[in-house]
Amino acid sequence: MRVWVNLGIAHAFKGLYEEAASFYLNALSFRPDAKHIWSYLHTSFLSLRSK
Repeated sequence: MRVWVNLGIAHAFKGLYEEAASFYLNALSFRPDAKHIWSYLHTSFLSLRSK
């Protein structure tokens, strides 16, 4: 699960928010109660909207 989150963070850092969201969704399949991952996903979606 940590690998998926780290990949999401790396992609978000590069501005690849759609790809980052995909990695966060994979991480959430393992830990759906992880609030920090939901927060990362939310931030990615907001960043996509502002593009």
